[in-house]
Amino acid sequence: MQFDSWLDKGKLILEKVWYYTDYIIFVLLLMFKTYLLADLTGTVFYKEGVGGYIKNLFAFLFDGGSFNAIRGGLLMISLGYILVLSFWTLFLTRRKRIYALIILNAIVSFVLFADVVHYRYFEGFISVALLLQAGQVGNLTDSIISLLRVKDLLFWIDVFLSIPLFIFIWRNKWFKEKKRAIIAGLLAFVVGWFCIMQPLHVFYQYGGKKILEKMIASESIYKFTGIYGYHFFDMKRNFEDYVLNKKRVSKERAEEIQQWFEVNTGKTNPDTFGVAEGKNLIVVQLEAIQDFVINREVDGQEITPYLNELIKDSAYFPNFYHQAAQGRTADADLLVNTSLYPLATGSAFIRYSPNEYDSISKTLKDEGYKATAHHAFKGSFWNRNSMYSSLEYDEFYTKEDYKPEESIGWGASDLDFFRQSVTFMPEEEPFYSFLISLTSHHPYPMPEKHKVLDLDSVEHDLMENYLHSVHYVDQSIKVLVEDLKQKGLWDDSVIVFYGDHDAKVMEKGTNAETFVTGDKNDFEYYKEYDQVPLIIHLPEGKLAGTYEKTGGQLHLAPTLLHLLGVDTKDEYFMGTDLFVEGNRLVAMRKGSATNGEVWYQQAKDGIFSNGSCYDFKTGAPLAINDCSQVHKEAQEHYRISDDIIFGNLIEKFND
Repeated sequence: MQFDSWLDKGKLILEKVWYYTDYIIFVLLLMFKTYLLADLTGTVFYKEGVGGYIKNLFAFLFDGGSFNAIRGGLLMISLGYILVLSFWTLFLTRRKRIYALIILNAIVSFVLFADVVHYRYFEGFISVALLLQAGQVGNLTDSIISLLRVKDLLFWIDVFLSIPLFIFIWRNKWFKEKKRAIIAGLLAFVVGWFCIMQPLHVFYQYGGKKILEKMIASESIYKFTGIYGYHFFDMKRNFEDYVLNKKRVSKERAEEIQQWFEVNTGKTNPDTFGVAEGKNLIVVQLEAIQDFVINREVDGQEITPYLNELIKDSAYFPNFYHQAAQGRTADADLLVNTSLYPLATGSAFIRYSPNEYDSISKTLKDEGYKATAHHAFKGSFWNRNSMYSSLEYDEFYTKEDYKPEESIGWGASDLDFFRQSVTFMPEEEPFYSFLISLTSHHPYPMPEKHKVLDLDSVEHDLMENYLHSVHYVDQSIKVLVEDLKQKGLWDDSVIVFYGDHDAKVMEKGTNAETFVTGDKNDFEYYKEYDQVPLIIHLPEGKLAGTYEKTGGQLHLAPTLLHLLGVDTKDEYFMGTDLFVEGNRLVAMRKGSATNGEVWYQQAKDGIFSNGSCYDFKTGAPLAINDCSQVHKEAQEHYRISDDIIFGNLIEKFND
């Protein structure tokens, strides 16, 4: 009789467990996918491994282990977020609950998958600000495809398999229902809440609140809160910033910023100011061109033979760095044309295009110039149609205006783009034309007929494709210069070439890294990673030479305007003229910075003390405190620029 009683109780327990099998499977699937994300990105979970987590879990449950066993590897807090995310489904009837769990699983799978792909390219997780730019994804198809791995299918197999189950349940309304399990739902919520708050409490004790407030880097949050925690705090910050507490800059802060500009900007070099007064300005932003290709040979073959020659009668800056962040090409555009920093997340081109900006085009128009922008791609990409209106270009020539004989990668070949852009430049002088090249875009596809270099010794497919692409762009630039000369513009213009951002080809521990840095130390790797060429050619070869001083894209606007004899003391440009004596601060928005004396390399978690400090001239490691001042100055620069953009201060300053 007692046996029958135990049997009945066992059956009852099994029946209750069976009733929640769908929910248990859902939780296990998301825990697996959370581990899969960590595995594919090489982040926190990956260090422990599946076996390590199972061992830690058993140690906690059966061996009297502490919370450290499951908290340290994000197992506890990840489970907590999954339970809190889904507890409400337990209040539903089983049929409706399965519907909800299938849909919830698909949504979370998509976010985790997007995180993995984004991390491979940007070394960070996706954010709300970037999701607002989702319209750009269709234009990135080739780059996204090149980043996919077979293992990524594990995010989607169960999602596709659940579709027949969804249809079966929908058609069979006799599917067994039960009363709402309020107790089970509340229990899942309470357990989940505890699993979140206990690790967060420990995190806060060690200064975690400040890290969450700053949101310096996605991995600095993920490292302690897991992927679900990162997305929660990212959404929370965006909701607070743009809904509850929309950024407003106080009158006192605005006055403080104006005083900063009065003290720190507008400086000129009397020896170079106005040396090209009244000349045209033609600026060419080169897609993903890095400095390591300049004056570089592969088995006796020059990668950029034309640029190497052009440098000889131009001003060349070998210590010039890109400062783009998540907006990449659009960020470089913003830096160069407005002398403001990009946003930490997302792109100002999309989030703040209606703002008023001081810009090269706007300033030169006041001097009687006509301003045109040229890009053989969709005008809507990176919201350029709207942003270029704010920057006050007279004309913006897009994909619809170009009739290429050959398309490579994203669109018109650079050869066709450059040739046709020259014909679009204004007949009336002086003018400013801003050109954005396209051919050398990741993943660097090149037709076989254009692969003229012998690169067998490189032994890295992506790097080989990149070098072929760069060589093609170099030869296209030669044609651009020849056409400018034929049209009589070469000797009557300041011509500028610079790289917009890194090429994402210097993969650590591969032949690509060896090709770029050889046996040099970590500092050389970091420096080369962010280094892009800057070449400024003036009529009659004026100011030709190599300038070793440090500089970045932020500094181009005042530099070029000063060469044209245009004073910028009344413009809100944060940069400093590159021809003014001495080094200048170069702050990369992802956290690293240099002043020509030291180089601060930010750690992935964004915490200053976890970064590295190097002597800029020797590359020797220094104590981290030796970089505290340059880091402090960089942070102040970011705050000033952010306040200007978030508060649309230039509109207020110019009233």
